[in-house]
Amino acid sequence: MSERRWWDGARARFERWQIARVRTAYRRSTKVKPARGPGFEAMVDEMRRALESATSQDRQRADEDVLDSIFFAPLGPALLRAAARRWPRPTARLLTQASPTSLRFLVGHLDVASPTTNRVPNCAFRAQGGPRLCQEVCRRPSEGYTAKHGFPVLLEPDADGPGCTWTWGASA
Repeated sequence: MSERRWWDGARARFERWQIARVRTAYRRSTKVKPARGPGFEAMVDEMRRALESATSQDRQRADEDVLDSIFFAPLGPALLRAAARRWPRPTARLLTQASPTSLRFLVGHLDVASPTTNRVPNCAFRAQGGPRLCQEVCRRPSEGYTAKHGFPVLLEPDADGPGCTWTWGASA
């Protein structure tokens, strides 16, 4: 087996594992019934149904659980907060460099546009879920969670398409 094929297989398994963790965290708080189908599409369907049926408190708890899962809480946020206090610019650069690997499962391909900026040319979550899901389940919770934990990110969806720009170390 070539090294490239091995790496692609490992990445696919890692992404399936991340989707499963996010789905479990979201369902635990919103009590939405599991959806059938491929992992990513089922995850988006569950989040869309929860947006319509779950209380705002349940959705807020679900958002927190999902972001805890993505950032490996409690250790991840604590380490990032400590690093961002002491070295804000290098921490923003680290998050920019890590995002294309760690968040690809959720948004698709990410580019490093500048030392503290990621560019998502075609966000899979926004394309699949739509602008409301993007705003209510991704943008608002992500900005709030990262600001609360001391390593802020500003998400700016494109006005006319499914793209998005993330600026680490900045807040609204």
